[in-house]
Amino acid sequence: MEKESSIAGAARTELVAVDQQLKDLKELKYNLDQYKENLPFHQKYRKSGDPARYMRMHETELILFDGAKRKLLQMGIRPKMSELNKVNSDIEALESKKAELEETYRSSSARSNELRSSYESITQFLDKQKDEAAADKPGKKNRSR
Repeated sequence: MEKESSIAGAARTELVAVDQQLKDLKELKYNLDQYKENLPFHQKYRKSGDPARYMRMHETELILFDGAKRKLLQMGIRPKMSELNKVNSDIEALESKKAELEETYRSSSARSNELRSSYESITQFLDKQKDEAAADKPGKKNRSR
């Protein structure tokens, strides 16, 4: 019973860590996507003959680009060197690991609960037997008198 509980606890702890890594990678992927989708607008803005006009026309895209670039730099990632495919494969690997850990946690937790329930049933049965045996002993002494 303790073994199953410890397996479930370890799986749960690792599951939380994997879930956090997955969240971080998905945020990274989102920012990389924003960066790559809006990079052409930024490049055209820099080459534009009238930057103020271009800015008015494509302000949303430029803001999204700047925000994604800033976030990636805060994460310590140089956007031009990052590869979206690697991030996608890392996300897929973590999602499969997460599914495996969830299954381990569920099965260990269910087995632990099953064992705990059996243990409680056996304990109740033995306590009942002990009480009956204790009740029978004084009764036998009283009958022999």
